[in-house]
Amino acid sequence: MGHIMAMIVTALLLTLPLAAALPSPDIDRPDRWFDDHIYHHHADLTTELQQLASDHPAYASMTSIGTSVRGRELWTMRITDPSYPAEGKARVYIDGEHHGNEYLGGELCILLIHKLLEGTDDPVVQQILRQSIVWITPMLNPDGNARDSRSNFNGIDLNRHYPFEFVPSGSHGDAPAVEPEVAANVAFMEDKDLDLYITMHTGIVRLIHPWSYSEEPPPDQAMYEALREMSEAYGVQYGQASTVLYVAAGTAKDYGYGALGAASFTYEVDDQQTRQISAREDIAVRLGDELDLLMEMLTVAPMMRAKLDAHGLTYSADPSGGLKVNVTLESPTLSPANNTTLPVEVYWGGSLVGNWSTVVDVPAGNTTGASVHLVLDEGDYILRTTVTYPKLLQENATSDELVLGNHEYTVTSSFAGGSGGWGVGLIILLIALGAALLYWAYRKDRWRPGWAYRKVMSLLRPAPGA
Repeated sequence: MGHIMAMIVTALLLTLPLAAALPSPDIDRPDRWFDDHIYHHHADLTTELQQLASDHPAYASMTSIGTSVRGRELWTMRITDPSYPAEGKARVYIDGEHHGNEYLGGELCILLIHKLLEGTDDPVVQQILRQSIVWITPMLNPDGNARDSRSNFNGIDLNRHYPFEFVPSGSHGDAPAVEPEVAANVAFMEDKDLDLYITMHTGIVRLIHPWSYSEEPPPDQAMYEALREMSEAYGVQYGQASTVLYVAAGTAKDYGYGALGAASFTYEVDDQQTRQISAREDIAVRLGDELDLLMEMLTVAPMMRAKLDAHGLTYSADPSGGLKVNVTLESPTLSPANNTTLPVEVYWGGSLVGNWSTVVDVPAGNTTGASVHLVLDEGDYILRTTVTYPKLLQENATSDELVLGNHEYTVTSSFAGGSGGWGVGLIILLIALGAALLYWAYRKDRWRPGWAYRKVMSLLRPAPGA
């Protein structure tokens, strides 16, 4: 009898719709639930970002930069105003939730995405999207988010796992950038030539800059210090990570600055780190000041990159045969352009015959004059003048080049000189040779003072009786 009853029940179940057999859970979320902001799981984030990209296709595109240990996509939203060319725009990258249980850092990323896409009538948003391309990865550690843990699924602290000043240990891993989340982030960041990088965390309210691994100040301390007043105006403590927080190796922030040369920050946005992710509250209000500071950082992003302008190129000759090439260099941003080189290549007959240069430091927000002194033989030359300068923030970083122009220049014999010159040198040689001949004649009694005068006069006046 029991066997018959089981067959009947099975048959009834097979006739029911699949939805009845596997009912979806009752989440009890209102329409546009993300306005009230329940903390996001990866599935929620995926749905929300897909909807935002669909609603704003002109400004936003959604891609994955990789996957987590458990195969969850690492979603990134690219946002910019496409009516302005990408060339010359500041390149900004923001990520959240390196630590899976620091939810509010990721939530601020999501709030920022909404702000940039739904506030295109706001003049501040318009300015940001005109001048910048912004990439945002809200959840870099979705496995940690799902497990409510700081580390990823393999037990690695992702914010100690970057290939800059890495120190191996149990929670750091044996080698850097092995975990797929960090490997994906490193590959993405290296490809974007970033000007500004901000990584979001939770636990305190601070905006901190490199270095984390050392208490020594960074090379661009002046640039970082220029942002202190802006941060503190919003009540957010500001400073170097190692001194206002603690020393830590292998961090994303130090990698962004030390390896890639982008102005880099950790933004700790709230003192609440481990709330249950099912908690509901108005996060947009809670993180309002933090969002305002983040927006202001985006407005000044173009000022955080090393940039150089060159103007006033002139050429001036001097009687010794020298030629000076002069130019005015200006660094209009918060970053100095140190180790700037002004090289001048000299061509004659289509061949490079010389290269002269000088190296100068250009202070942030100031101008500096630079000159190169050339010494050339007689001839017709082409002078190619360029400026080679640190493209990235730190000194001695990868260089970029400005071509100031090609200039035709002719050196005449009266102004020629130099190691192979003979203009002024020949005159000096003839004078010296003449002096030597006079001295020789004097020693041989063939010449005395007045000799030439008497000789000439004897020719002009005949001798008596002639």
